[in-house]
Amino acid sequence: TDTNTKGFTPSQFTATLSYTPAASSSPSPGPSPTPITGSVHPIIGFDNKCVDDKFNSSANRAAVVIWSCSGSDQAESWRFTSNELIHNNKCLNDQGNGGIRSKVILWTCNGAANEKWSELANGELKLQSHGGTLCLDDPRSSTSNGTQLIVYTCQDSSNQKWKLP
Repeated sequence: TDTNTKGFTPSQFTATLSYTPAASSSPSPGPSPTPITGSVHPIIGFDNKCVDDKFNSSANRAAVVIWSCSGSDQAESWRFTSNELIHNNKCLNDQGNGGIRSKVILWTCNGAANEKWSELANGELKLQSHGGTLCLDDPRSSTSNGTQLIVYTCQDSSNQKWKLP
Protein backbone atom coordinates (compact mmCIF):
# COMPACT_ATOMS: atom_id res chain seq x y z
CA THR A 1 0.00 0.00 0.00
CA ASP A 2 1.35 3.42 -0.96
CA THR A 3 0.74 5.64 2.06
CA ASN A 4 2.12 8.81 0.44
CA THR A 5 -0.51 9.18 -2.28
CA LYS A 6 -3.80 10.89 -1.43
CA GLY A 7 -6.86 9.23 -2.75
CA PHE A 8 -5.07 5.95 -3.64
CA THR A 9 -7.14 2.87 -2.95
CA PRO A 10 -5.33 -0.45 -3.32
CA SER A 11 -7.17 -3.20 -5.14
CA GLN A 12 -6.57 -6.94 -5.45
CA PHE A 13 -5.39 -8.40 -8.69
CA THR A 14 -4.31 -11.80 -9.96
CA ALA A 15 -1.47 -12.37 -12.40
CA THR A 16 -0.11 -15.40 -14.14
CA LEU A 17 3.52 -15.56 -15.18
CA SER A 18 4.87 -18.11 -17.55
CA TYR A 19 8.49 -18.51 -18.54
CA THR A 20 10.06 -20.45 -21.35
CA PRO A 21 13.87 -20.43 -21.39
CA ALA A 22 15.46 -19.65 -24.71
CA ALA A 23 17.34 -22.48 -26.37
CA SER A 24 21.07 -22.01 -26.25
CA SER A 25 23.93 -24.02 -27.64
CA SER A 26 26.48 -22.41 -25.34
CA PRO A 27 26.69 -22.47 -21.55
CA SER A 28 25.32 -19.55 -19.61
CA PRO A 29 27.85 -16.89 -18.60
CA GLY A 30 29.30 -16.75 -15.12
CA PRO A 31 30.91 -19.27 -12.82
CA SER A 32 29.50 -22.74 -12.59
CA PRO A 33 30.17 -25.36 -9.92
CA THR A 34 33.13 -27.61 -10.48
CA PRO A 35 31.88 -31.09 -11.26
CA ILE A 36 32.67 -33.66 -8.63
CA THR A 37 34.44 -36.64 -10.06
CA GLY A 38 35.42 -39.98 -8.67
CA SER A 39 33.56 -42.78 -7.02
CA VAL A 40 31.67 -42.61 -3.75
CA HIS A 41 32.58 -44.80 -0.78
CA PRO A 42 32.17 -44.97 2.99
CA ILE A 43 34.81 -43.56 5.34
CA ILE A 44 35.43 -46.16 8.02
CA GLY A 45 36.83 -45.33 11.45
CA PHE A 46 37.11 -46.58 15.00
CA ASP A 47 35.19 -49.79 15.78
CA ASN A 48 34.36 -50.04 12.05
CA LYS A 49 31.85 -47.17 12.29
CA CYS A 50 31.18 -45.07 9.19
CA VAL A 51 31.25 -41.31 8.84
CA ASP A 52 27.56 -40.61 8.27
CA ASP A 53 25.34 -37.64 7.41
CA LYS A 54 22.80 -38.07 10.21
CA PHE A 55 19.70 -37.78 8.02
CA ASN A 56 21.31 -38.06 4.56
CA SER A 57 20.74 -34.33 4.31
CA SER A 58 22.02 -31.76 1.87
CA ALA A 59 21.34 -28.86 4.26
CA ASN A 60 24.02 -26.61 5.66
CA ARG A 61 24.76 -27.44 9.32
CA ALA A 62 23.70 -31.09 8.94
CA ALA A 63 25.38 -33.10 11.68
CA VAL A 64 28.13 -35.52 10.67
CA VAL A 65 28.11 -38.53 12.98
CA ILE A 66 29.36 -42.09 13.30
CA TRP A 67 26.98 -44.92 12.45
CA SER A 68 27.19 -48.65 11.90
CA CYS A 69 28.26 -49.21 8.30
CA SER A 70 25.59 -50.79 6.15
CA GLY A 71 27.36 -50.78 2.80
CA SER A 72 24.21 -49.50 1.11
CA ASP A 73 23.14 -46.38 3.06
CA GLN A 74 23.61 -43.22 0.96
CA ALA A 75 24.28 -41.26 4.18
CA GLU A 76 27.70 -42.96 4.37
CA SER A 77 28.71 -42.11 0.78
CA TRP A 78 31.65 -39.69 0.44
CA ARG A 79 34.04 -38.45 -2.22
CA PHE A 80 37.54 -37.22 -1.49
CA THR A 81 38.58 -34.77 -4.16
CA SER A 82 40.67 -31.58 -4.14
CA ASN A 83 41.27 -32.14 -0.41
CA GLU A 84 37.54 -31.95 0.29
CA LEU A 85 35.34 -34.69 1.71
CA ILE A 86 32.04 -34.28 -0.12
CA HIS A 87 28.59 -35.71 0.57
CA ASN A 88 25.40 -34.58 -1.21
CA ASN A 89 27.48 -31.79 -2.80
CA LYS A 90 28.37 -30.37 0.65
CA CYS A 91 31.76 -30.38 2.33
CA LEU A 92 32.82 -31.86 5.65
CA ASN A 93 33.44 -28.69 7.65
CA ASP A 94 34.81 -27.58 11.03
CA GLN A 95 31.73 -25.62 12.12
CA GLY A 96 32.46 -21.90 12.11
CA ASN A 97 36.19 -22.73 11.93
CA GLY A 98 35.78 -23.22 15.68
CA GLY A 99 38.88 -25.28 16.27
CA ILE A 100 39.53 -27.79 19.01
CA ARG A 101 36.41 -29.71 20.09
CA SER A 102 34.17 -27.99 17.54
CA LYS A 103 31.61 -30.13 15.78
CA VAL A 104 31.90 -31.31 12.21
CA ILE A 105 29.02 -30.47 9.89
CA LEU A 106 28.14 -30.28 6.22
CA TRP A 107 28.50 -26.88 4.59
CA THR A 108 28.43 -25.45 1.08
CA CYS A 109 31.87 -26.05 -0.41
CA ASN A 110 33.75 -22.77 -0.75
CA GLY A 111 37.43 -23.74 -0.68
CA ALA A 112 38.00 -22.49 2.88
CA ALA A 113 40.73 -24.08 5.02
CA ASN A 114 38.13 -25.38 7.51
CA GLU A 115 36.85 -27.80 4.83
CA LYS A 116 40.22 -28.86 3.44
CA TRP A 117 41.63 -32.15 4.71
CA SER A 118 44.89 -34.00 4.22
CA GLU A 119 45.07 -37.77 4.41
CA LEU A 120 48.12 -38.70 6.46
CA ALA A 121 50.03 -41.96 6.04
CA ASN A 122 48.91 -43.07 9.53
CA GLY A 123 45.21 -42.78 8.56
CA GLU A 124 44.49 -39.46 10.22
CA LEU A 125 42.51 -36.77 8.39
CA LYS A 126 44.21 -33.48 9.22
CA LEU A 127 42.31 -30.20 8.88
CA GLN A 128 44.29 -27.53 7.04
CA SER A 129 43.07 -24.60 9.16
CA HIS A 130 44.40 -23.92 12.67
CA GLY A 131 47.97 -24.55 11.55
CA GLY A 132 47.23 -28.15 10.56
CA THR A 133 47.19 -29.32 14.19
CA LEU A 134 43.63 -30.72 14.28
CA CYS A 135 42.27 -34.03 13.04
CA LEU A 136 38.86 -35.57 12.47
CA ASP A 137 38.01 -37.21 15.78
CA ASP A 138 35.48 -39.70 17.12
CA PRO A 139 35.09 -38.14 20.59
CA ARG A 140 36.08 -40.40 23.48
CA SER A 141 36.39 -43.32 21.04
CA SER A 142 32.61 -43.58 21.00
CA THR A 143 30.90 -46.63 19.55
CA SER A 144 27.40 -45.13 19.88
CA ASN A 145 25.53 -44.52 16.65
CA GLY A 146 24.74 -40.81 16.28
CA THR A 147 27.83 -39.47 18.07
CA GLN A 148 28.74 -36.22 16.31
CA LEU A 149 32.31 -36.02 15.07
CA ILE A 150 34.61 -33.19 16.14
CA VAL A 151 38.06 -31.84 15.35
CA TYR A 152 40.67 -32.38 18.02
CA THR A 153 44.44 -32.17 18.43
CA CYS A 154 46.07 -34.82 16.24
CA GLN A 155 47.27 -37.63 18.52
CA ASP A 156 47.86 -40.63 16.24
CA SER A 157 45.16 -42.45 18.22
CA SER A 158 42.74 -45.11 16.99
CA ASN A 159 39.72 -42.77 17.21
CA GLN A 160 41.41 -40.52 14.65
CA LYS A 161 42.23 -43.21 12.07
CA TRP A 162 40.04 -43.36 8.95
CA LYS A 163 39.94 -45.42 5.78
CA LEU A 164 39.15 -43.09 2.91
CA PRO A 165 37.33 -43.83 -0.31
